[in-house]
Amino acid sequence: MAMREDRKSTELLAPRFGRLAGMLTMALSLAGAAGAVVYMAVSGSLAAEVMASLTAKVVLLGVVFFAGTQLLRGRSWAQKFLLVFYLAAAIVAAVGWLAPLLWPTPSWWRQYAQVHFAAVMVPVLGVSAVGGVLLVLSSASRSRLRYASVVMASIAAAIALVLVINMIAQKEENYIRKDVELLGRYGLSDRTKKIASSVSSPIRVTCVYTATDEQTGSLYRPRLLEMLTEMREQNRNIEIINTTNDTGKAELVGRLRRRLGGQAPKHVALLDEFERQVKPLARIFGEQEQTYRTLAGKSYLDVWGLTPELARLFGELARDLEGIGEKVSRATRAGLADYAALTDELKDKLESTRQSLENVTGLLERIGKLPEAVSRNRKDVLKSIDEALEAVRSMAKVVGSPDDPAPGSPAAVLKKFIAATDKAHAKATAAADALDGIAGRDGANLVRNSRYMQVSTAGMNLPLSDFYRVLAAGRLEAQKKDAQGFLDN
Repeated sequence: MAMREDRKSTELLAPRFGRLAGMLTMALSLAGAAGAVVYMAVSGSLAAEVMASLTAKVVLLGVVFFAGTQLLRGRSWAQKFLLVFYLAAAIVAAVGWLAPLLWPTPSWWRQYAQVHFAAVMVPVLGVSAVGGVLLVLSSASRSRLRYASVVMASIAAAIALVLVINMIAQKEENYIRKDVELLGRYGLSDRTKKIASSVSSPIRVTCVYTATDEQTGSLYRPRLLEMLTEMREQNRNIEIINTTNDTGKAELVGRLRRRLGGQAPKHVALLDEFERQVKPLARIFGEQEQTYRTLAGKSYLDVWGLTPELARLFGELARDLEGIGEKVSRATRAGLADYAALTDELKDKLESTRQSLENVTGLLERIGKLPEAVSRNRKDVLKSIDEALEAVRSMAKVVGSPDDPAPGSPAAVLKKFIAATDKAHAKATAAADALDGIAGRDGANLVRNSRYMQVSTAGMNLPLSDFYRVLAAGRLEAQKKDAQGFLDN
């Protein structure tokens, strides 16, 4: 007689094989759960993930044990559940047996077990196969449950076969690469193959694609990996590592930074010191900018229009330092830094800043010396200006005013006027030289560009010294030529 769940059930179980499958399941699940519990108790402190894995296995084995008891009671759902369980275990065991034969044993297994992983999978595969066969036979012949069981077993066998074939095909020795590109654009050249074949020591090539454009990365990354894979096939001493996740990239960057940092300790020390000093220095420049903006229109420096210029200069220096500081910080903390190039750029920027500050310092020092120099030369300059003005007045006295009677000897008057013009020319030139030298040689340009030492004439501003030179070389010379012309005629 067959065991039934109820009188209306058409999914019959064969009692003999059902009992064998149920007892086998109960014995195996009980032994497995007990072994896991004993291992957890004996091992003491285990990693959290290991404890979680063992606990999950104990719970699963408990469910399997319960299903075994229900199979003994003739429950067809228990046969279905256990058949799926045994078939899944068989697939996992087949993959687990083959994988360590093709590739190295997983590190987590070597850490907790001394037995080869494939050796453990062999009995698991055998027991799973036996359990699966018993569960298929536990279904009544020519029943719907038997047909369903056979279909499930066939599907599991097909899945296992596909996985095994795919794993064998993934083994590098089991496939052949052939470049069929007509132009050979993405293949290795004969010279490159020869160089790769001659490598005698291990080389690690790490592929890291850093482009932020994912479309560009998906276009070029496979081509690059194909070339690197072909290079590895030329020589097994070449190892190719494809770093695709952020963690791997961070580890690679950290390793290379440490290596480059060890080669350039002075560069690293300079950049670290700059990072500590740049913010306080930029803050000082920013404060100077605000100070000069506040002084605009109120400072002695406005005589030369320097207050807004100095505010602009210190503002630019502050922003330049903040910019190079951010660049150094990003390069040294968020990515692989070219310490030599970064140090050279930093040195150029600091040299430019130093030159700008020295120019400002020199300018302010020259301005600071002006009062003393001007005070020392003031009397001589005023005397020169007075003499020039007196010479010009003397010219006017020679010719007289329009209301004066005509001279008895116009030629004599013209000669006296020409002589007075020469004297005024000399005095005006001397006054111009005196004005340029009122603050000494170093302060000459400052005096010429001073707002108080300029004259507006003919719609343009001229330094006062240039005004006297224009007077001497222009107007006085023109009047002399006119007088000379009258005299010659």
